[in-house]
Amino acid sequence: MDFTLLLFFFIITFGGFIKGLTGFGIALVTIPFISLIIGVKVAVPLIAIFSAPFALPIIWQLREYIDWSTAGILFIGSLPGCYFGASLLTYLPETTLLLILGCILVVSSIYCLSSKSTLFSKENLPSSLLAGFLSGVCGASVGASGPPVIAYTSMLPWPAHKIKGTLSCLFLAQLFPTAFVFWHKGLLTEDVFSYGIKAIPALLLGTVLGMWGYHLLFKYNINFRRIVHTMLLVIGFKMIYSGI
Repeated sequence: MDFTLLLFFFIITFGGFIKGLTGFGIALVTIPFISLIIGVKVAVPLIAIFSAPFALPIIWQLREYIDWSTAGILFIGSLPGCYFGASLLTYLPETTLLLILGCILVVSSIYCLSSKSTLFSKENLPSSLLAGFLSGVCGASVGASGPPVIAYTSMLPWPAHKIKGTLSCLFLAQLFPTAFVFWHKGLLTEDVFSYGIKAIPALLLGTVLGMWGYHLLFKYNINFRRIVHTMLLVIGFKMIYSGI
């Protein structure tokens, strides 16, 4: 097997593992690396389109914990964000997008790691719509729709199962408007589908391993939230460094 293709497979498998473990984060750990192989304008739509269906086994696993009404509100908020985000991907430099997203990650992660209580006592319409909008913007611009909504739901008194299940439902629903916007902007190229087909086995393997890892976290009572926000903090600093 060609070394470049082997490296591509390894990166996608690791990204699938992170998705299966946390329910988000695949774009944050894959795009900075596979962009060096296939370019950012292929990497972003590839991850956004081909990783979304792998939320289905996570949704099935956590179906009884999903907050369907909040997922719907987040989705509605994300619709205008998808179009705006794809426009940013078309016209803005990648470094600018990475810098903005990195700052969002660092601020929200530091807050969640240091806070003794949640910021919100319950979900509310304006905050849910804003988080959804930012998720749509980030998803269509840098392929990472997770950070705004994971930051928002982590500021709610929600258990980990509810956060992961609800957001997995949102990310799957976002596939359709995101794919349409990418197509409208001419970003769904032959290279995207060629590399996407090659990525499917790696995504499947990584997602299964991640779901197994998630089960072990709760079996051994490991702090899920701290792992998530520590990961976000590290990735946020890395993105700021890349943007600078």
